[in-house]
Amino acid sequence: EKVAITNNINLEENKTIDLELVELTEFNLKIDKYISKVIVQNQKGTKTSEYAKQQLVREEISNKYLSGSTVLVEYTMEISNIGELAGYATEIVDYLPADMKFHSELNTQWYAGEDGNLYNASLATTAIKPGETKTIRLVLLKTMTKNNTGTTSNIAEISETMNIKEYADIDLKDNQSKAEIIVNVATGTIITYIIAIMNSVVIISIGMYMIKKKVIK
Repeated sequence: EKVAITNNINLEENKTIDLELVELTEFNLKIDKYISKVIVQNQKGTKTSEYAKQQLVREEISNKYLSGSTVLVEYTMEISNIGELAGYATEIVDYLPADMKFHSELNTQWYAGEDGNLYNASLATTAIKPGETKTIRLVLLKTMTKNNTGTTSNIAEISETMNIKEYADIDLKDNQSKAEIIVNVATGTIITYIIAIMNSVVIISIGMYMIKKKVIK
């Protein structure tokens, strides 16, 4: 019969042994919202502009074609894990701007809630590991009129999260992000109108001067 023999380990003599277990406790998801594409459609045709991680973009439309123009905006939302624990973005909410419209056929992963906001749960079962980023997209439409030019702000938020430790997100400030689009009348068109008006004023002034000169004679 064989018996295994090992040397006794004296913990007092082996003080260099340092067994330290560090618990990962920081859970932090963040969202960054960008405009990735804008498509303007009107009687003049279709204009497509693509952007790389832009949170503020500007589009100009000729005054002649402004009313009735359709502006399609594609938003890209990046959900990143910048913490130490893997977790889930179980719900993303987008606060639909009053002057934009949502169409479910263009957004199969989104649905409109009774409160008027838009919701996405496509990442609810997808673990986002530390250092990873997941991307979702949302397409909204804006029909232009003479009265709704200017800036449209769109805010998205990680509204619900989950992780195996059931820890809360340590920084809620980065759970929300905003992207803006400015739609205005084309500057060139405005300048053309100003020049036309100025020319008209000059012509009228010259005409009145000539008439006055004849009357005096």
